[in-house]
Amino acid sequence: MQSGNLSLAGNIITGGTFVIDMKSISCSDITDKAINAKLIGHLQSDDFFSVIQYPTATLTITERASFLNNTTVVKGNLTIKGITKPISFTATRNGKTYTAKIPVNRTLYGITYGSGSFFENLGDNAILDEFILDVTLIMK
Repeated sequence: MQSGNLSLAGNIITGGTFVIDMKSISCSDITDKAINAKLIGHLQSDDFFSVIQYPTATLTITERASFLNNTTVVKGNLTIKGITKPISFTATRNGKTYTAKIPVNRTLYGITYGSGSFFENLGDNAILDEFILDVTLIMK
C-alpha cells in the first residue's frame, strides 16, 4: 500500500481511502527468480494492470459499517486502470488489527487477457477472472 486512512467512531467504520502502489505487485509462490520476474513484468504490462500508465489503484469506503461480533460488511469503490466499480467485502477486527480478503473480478476493469469469459478454447491456458486482495491493517 502506498498510503491510506481508516476513520472509526467507536464500533463504526465511518470512512477511509487506500492507495495501492501497483509497482508493488509480487508473487510469493514461484521460487525461480527468472520465472517470478517474468510473471511480475507481465502483470505490470498492458496485458494486465498497465502499471506505467496507472501506477496506483484506489479503494474508497462509501458507506458507514458497524461491527457485530468483530465483523462487518464494507462497501466502497475500487478504481483500477482508471475504472471505478462498487465493491463489497467482509472485514474482521481483532484488537487493533483489521483484515479482509477482497475478491476482485479483473474483467470489470478491462483486464481480459487469458480470460475464459472472453476467449474460447483456452483450455489449461485460461487465467481466472478473480483475484484476491489480501489486506491487513494495523492501527497505531
